[in-house]
Amino acid sequence: MRRYAQVASMLSGRQEAKLAVIACSEPPERDARWNIRLLEDNLVKLDVVDSISGESVRKYLKKGISNHG
Repeated sequence: MRRYAQVASMLSGRQEAKLAVIACSEPPERDARWNIRLLEDNLVKLDVVDSISGESVRKYLKKGISNHG
């Protein structure tokens, strides 16, 4: 059996919740829908995080989707 190293969560529960709220909201007028880059930029712009990678955003969104069924 393969063992994986545990990595500390980059986002707190509150930050994850804010990501979910943003992702479920209407995208900016110029965009038809949210994409990873827009979410990444908005998390920084809204001072939710100092910085975050697009890959981290993708992983959190995937985690959230898989946790809800």
